[in-house]
Amino acid sequence: MKETPQVGYTYDLLENKPIVEDTPMEGPQVEFAGFNEVNATQRDAMDKIVSNHLKRLSSRCQRIETIRVTMKGVHGHNQKKVELHGKLVENGKNYTSEVVHHDLLVGLDLALRKLEHAIAK
Repeated sequence: MKETPQVGYTYDLLENKPIVEDTPMEGPQVEFAGFNEVNATQRDAMDKIVSNHLKRLSSRCQRIETIRVTMKGVHGHNQKKVELHGKLVENGKNYTSEVVHHDLLVGLDLALRKLEHAIAK
């Protein structure tokens, strides 16, 4: 049975500053950028979403080097949406996804699903 991949942060989500760790993390490195307004509850939900997708991605990929998710706010016509860009590097090959959605967590899930579909092709 495969071990569940660990979700690691290279940025502090609340402070939006790099985290220095003494011990190397096992599994793929997950990076979040632009998530400085995310609260603890959303961060916990994000961890669960990313962990679930990492399980599926690690079964399809030989070696995931990094996964990076970048968030940018989109404002217009009294609607607040988020734009999420996903990037996965596997054995030097880049896969990307882009999603615009009004819900951060649904958008994150969709961006990671697009990465899964890109790898499956």
